Amino acid sequence: YTTAQAMAQAAIQLVEGNPTYNRSQAGILRLAEAQMAWGVAAMRNEEYSIAHQNMQRALSLSRLISAGETLSGKALYLQAEALRHLGNLNYFQNDPSVGANYHNQAMEIYRDLGNLRGEAYTLVSLGALAIQANQFPEAIDYHERGLKVSEKIGDQLGQARAMNNLGDIYAQLGDYVR
Repeated sequence: YTTAQAMAQAAIQLVEGNPTYNRSQAGILRLAEAQMAWGVAAMRNEEYSIAHQNMQRALSLSRLISAGETLSGKALYLQAEALRHLGNLNYFQNDPSVGANYHNQAMEIYRDLGNLRGEAYTLVSLGALAIQANQFPEAIDYHERGLKVSEKIGDQLGQARAMNNLGDIYAQLGDYVR
């Protein structure tokens, strides 16, 4: 992931180094995407403060793009992704309530966009936060809902994630029959 971070940093330098481009809607969006990529790579590298800083910056930049612009759909998607990743980051930092808040904001945007994959992934992530908080009935509900959406859109990876987590929940509950 170090290479991914280096590539994202290089992209940021290129956009920031071009004064005409970095003030355009497209330039701001590219900068937000690069910040997001750096944040995701840092999170996977367990560099949580760097991840948080970059994801927050990606979120702020994506919010700069006005609603009436052609790129607004992409900016909204990027906002949802930043919020979902911030929620996941809070999972790794053992803060389920803050993570759930980010995920709920992301869910609202995914639903507005009609992005079922984002909705399914967010449901499963909310389920993981509920497991972390020992809220097993809620965790089961989130995972089952995420599984149904993943099945609806034919997302086998999403289905596998949901089913794997459901198996973990039932094992923690001592229900080995399910």
